[in-house]
This record gives sequence, structure tokens and C-alpha cells, in this order.
Amino acid sequence: MKRLALLSLSLFACCSITFSQKIDVFKWDKVSESDLAMTVYDKDSSANAVILGEECVVSFAVRNGGIAVTYDFYTRIKILKKAGEDYADIEIPYYTANKSERVLAIKAQTISPEGGKATRYKVERKDIFTEEVSDNYSVKKFTFPQVTPGAIIEYKYQLQSMGYFSLEDHYFQHEIPVKYSKYSIQIPEELEYIFLYNGNRAFDDKSEKDVTINLGAGYASIRGKEHTWIMKDVPAMVEESFITTMDDYLIKMRLQLAATSFGGARTPQFTTWSSLREELLKSTDFGHQYTKKSNYKKVLEACSNIIEADMDKKEKAKLLYEFVATNIEWNGYFGVAGNKDGNEVFEEKRGSMPEINLLLTGLLNEAGIEAHPVLISTRGHGKPYPLYPILSQFNAVLVGAYIGDELLLMDATSNKRAYNLIGIRCLNRAGWSMKGTDGNWVLIDPQSSKKIITLSASVTPDGTMEGQATTVYYNYQGVSMRDLLASEQEDGYFQERIKEDFPEIEITEHSFNNTEDINKRFEEKMDFILPEAAQVGGDMIYLSPFLNEGYDENPFKLEKREYPVDIAYPFSDQFVLNLQIPEGYKVEEVPASIKMDLIDGAGSFLFMSNELPNGTLQLISKLDFKRSYYEPQEYEYVKKFFDTVVEKHTSQIVLKKVEE
Repeated sequence: MKRLALLSLSLFACCSITFSQKIDVFKWDKVSESDLAMTVYDKDSSANAVILGEECVVSFAVRNGGIAVTYDFYTRIKILKKAGEDYADIEIPYYTANKSERVLAIKAQTISPEGGKATRYKVERKDIFTEEVSDNYSVKKFTFPQVTPGAIIEYKYQLQSMGYFSLEDHYFQHEIPVKYSKYSIQIPEELEYIFLYNGNRAFDDKSEKDVTINLGAGYASIRGKEHTWIMKDVPAMVEESFITTMDDYLIKMRLQLAATSFGGARTPQFTTWSSLREELLKSTDFGHQYTKKSNYKKVLEACSNIIEADMDKKEKAKLLYEFVATNIEWNGYFGVAGNKDGNEVFEEKRGSMPEINLLLTGLLNEAGIEAHPVLISTRGHGKPYPLYPILSQFNAVLVGAYIGDELLLMDATSNKRAYNLIGIRCLNRAGWSMKGTDGNWVLIDPQSSKKIITLSASVTPDGTMEGQATTVYYNYQGVSMRDLLASEQEDGYFQERIKEDFPEIEITEHSFNNTEDINKRFEEKMDFILPEAAQVGGDMIYLSPFLNEGYDENPFKLEKREYPVDIAYPFSDQFVLNLQIPEGYKVEEVPASIKMDLIDGAGSFLFMSNELPNGTLQLISKLDFKRSYYEPQEYEYVKKFFDTVVEKHTSQIVLKKVEE
């Protein structure tokens, strides 16, 4: 099943617990007549399915001399529409390295309302499959039988794990609504966890009580705490455009081990930021990669002639960046540790993100530029937790070069980006720099991107348009176009892209400028003839001026959005049309001009038209988003703002034949 997300972060430290309990709202095989008869979920009539109830009960025991964690899962889902049948396909992933996890006691059945009675169809053991995804991961798979709208499916299983440092997250929210969700855990007094709650609503019920915990045969019972959290009627999380990962915003509970008290002495499991920094500096696969010159001595020799002592520091940084990005290809791997040193990746011309960027860090320092690694979590990996020095929250490394009062973030994993542009995947608001004894959190402030389209064209009385389109791309927009062009090795993709929208178009000339110079804007020019670009009816010509370059629908569909709008980087889209009016015609109708601002100067939209003396109609559209991040309470304004943009971009120019 898919998972989605909610907003806000609450953090509070305490101990936790879990053990088997009875489900107090729903029981296996016991369904109510109302649930069986349900055809529409009253709190969300659009829902394809609804989770009637789910529960996770967590317990601790001693197994094979170590601490084992057992999760008992139980889920019941009502299928309401044909599209909801997708939820009948179940996948249960688990970690198999060193036999650290196993899935047991799977039980599943379909309860179908047939002839006014509940008919049951069990998932047989032979229909449950195990797929080895990799050397370390496997997945249990099965599909419920006889699933049609109206059916109820339920399943339960047990996950046993030897990993107790970070427990499985419990999600109270999904992409379909949830009537009831319960998470319960008993934690022995020797274990202390912090609870990281992600959500913006209160629990319907929560409790904490002292309990006695049985750790298994041969072990004395010990004291502990039991925590239970319950949520009811949780709305579905619907994903929209402009977001990082929905997992950041789903209502969920995460537990992280903070300390142990074996033998009576409390041992913190969390290090400090200072200690984490020191550990990383001493690590052969991290700190030594850029602090020990011997690890990149061959690279230093190879690039010794590209910079001069009296050069400006930014120029030095640029040249060293381009040297690394050009000579070493990224192998697609992220991470915070490098298996190979700089000499090896330089010889092999290929390396991971930490290997490449730690090498660049060392080269910059040797050139007299203060540089430190900056650990980040990419947009798809999730937001980091600045309060706690948890190394696993990071999955990538950038270079932070300190030049005067400016922090210059660099990422040499692509030779299609300028030295001062990091990858879009890295634009996740903040990162932890290794500068200073404790390190420090730094803001990732993305540069603005821009696209300018100039269309000079004429239209004939039969609706044919002929003209030239010139598009200029800056920063990230240019990076995307260079990547596309490089992947095709020719401009065939671009022409095919255009012909998907306009099959009849004839492209008479197509060219690109600055395809290799990453420090200049990328340009695309196209001469074309487009039959039936306009609709002709009697004495009228109707033309959509933006062709396929405008916004023809609002990307924001929800009336209310519980998570922010995150567009990665600020951008500006400009469109200029210079349309030669055909002889014997006049402008009958043109979209009205407008100028509007988004809240607090966060964006603007200019749309204007003007008839020039030479018989040309000029239309200008300029859309600016000056911020890359908008809070949920600002969503209403962003949505209405885009409504206006779409209205103008879908308006038509109407030309009328002049009566003789």
C-alpha cells in the first residue's frame, strides 16, 4: 500500500513500551453489518477505499542473547470503488541481512457481501510468495481473492526484528481515509526512546501506564512503561504538485533509542553534534578522504596548472569544480561515506557523490579556500531533524566553500551545471556543515531560474501560422535542457516533443546555442510552419496565443492543502508574442491586461497586450515566483493566483475580417 504525508513536527523525549493487547474496536473476522453494507464513506464520498481499522502492537523480548522487537500488525480495509481494488495487492518488505528480520504468521481473508450474507475467501499459504529484492531485502507478496467493490479485506502478520535502535514508523494517515488507527508499545525500563511525532492534530486518545514485561522464557519479568496512541477519522492525504516527499507530511510516530540502562548505568545512545563531527573527521571513508593529502595527491598533481596564486577565490573554485565534474562521472550513488579515495575515483573516472564532493573539498582547501562537507537529506529522502545528531537522516554530501562572508554550496556530480548550482534533488532547505567544533546548520537558498520565449509569427486567413520561436533558459531550466540534449545526442527528442502536441508542424530549422558552456544561458531556436494553428469560422480567426507553452490547467486542485508548496527553486517564465495580423483583418478581441501580486511580494503576474503601428499585436506574459516555499496557510492565495494565470493563458485572440 502506498503512504502519503502531513505537516508540522513535534518532538518530545521519554521512554516507551509495547506488548500484545486486544484490539478494542475491531476483531479478526468480526465485521459489523454497517461496514459490510457500506457503499460510500460518509466522511469522504470520493474515497476509493477506507481503512476501517489498523493496529500495531510492539513488544520487546530477549532472543539468542540479544534484544528482539516484535511488531504485530492488523489491518482491515473496505473496498468502495473499482479503483480501490489495487489495495488487494499486498507487499511486506523486510531486511534479511544476517537474518535480522523475518515475517511470520500471515493471515488474510476477503469478506464479501453476497446475497445479503458475509462470504469469506481465505488467502492460502501457497498463494503467499517471497521475492528477494536484493542481497539484503526481501518482500512477502499476496493478493486477496474475490475482491470487488463492497468487499472487506483484512490481514495480520508478525514482524520480528533484531533492530531496536530505530523502530518501525507507525503511520496514522495514508492516501485513503482511516477510521481508526492504534499504536501501542511497551518499553522495558532499561531502554529509553525519544518520540518524534509528525502531525498537526491531537490524538483522540493517548495513555501511559506502568506495566510488568515478560522478556521470554528463562528471564525475569521487568518493569516498564506502556504507551498507546489512537486516532480516529483521519482524512486521506492527497498528493499535489510541488512537494518534496509526501512522507514528510503524513501523520506518523517515529521512535529513536536515546539511552540504555543495562546494569544500572545510563549510557546515552545519542552522541553530540561535536562528537559526531569528530567521529566523521576520524573516519577513513569520510574525514580522511579530504583531510589527508595522500588520498588525492595524484589529482592535485593533475590539476596543478589550472589555477594561479593571484586568482580570485571564486574563479579558483569554479575551475576546480569544472575539473572534477568534467573528469569524474557520477555513478548514481548517494550516501555519506566514500569507499574509494580521490586518487582511485580519478583513475577510474567514476565515483559516488561523497567520493566526488569530498575530493573537491580537499582540492579547495589546498587552493587556500576554506571548504567543509555539508551533509544533507535529498528532497526524496525526507526532511532532517536538526535537534538530534542522527547520522542516518543524511543521505548526501555537498561542498561548502566559505569565501568572504558568502557560503558557496557546490555539487560536482554533473558537468551540466555551473559551479554555483547544486542539483535540484539537493534543494531541501537546510544542511549540516562540518565547519566549527559543533558544526552548524546552514540554509540552502536556491538560485532563481528563468525561461524566456519569444514567438514572432504571422497567421494566414486559413489558420496557418508561420514564424520563429526563440527560447532562452537560465540556471536550472538550462541544466534540464542540456541534460535532455545530452541524453539524446541530437535534437530528435525536441522535435518529437513538439510533434506530440502538433503532429502537422513542419520544422524548417532547429538549432541550439551554448550547449557546452554551462556558465552561459542555453538557447533554442526553431523556424516552423503550423497548419491549423488557429480555428477559422466565417469571418473570424480564433487563436490560442500560447500554443503549448502556457499553463492550461491549475496544478493545484485541492480546496485546502495541509502541507506546504515547495517548488524547489524560484522561477520566472516569460512569453512574448509578436503576431503579424493578416491583411484585411483586425483585432476583434484580446485578453484584458492585468497586473497582480502574490502575498507579501512572494510573486507577481503581468499580462498585457498592445497593438503596434506596424500591424503587429504584441502580447506579453511574465510569471514570477520569488520564493520557493509557501506555508499551508498561504496555499489559498497561491491557488487563486494560478487560477488567474490559467484564465489568461487559455484565453483566445479573435481576429475579424474587415468589411470592404
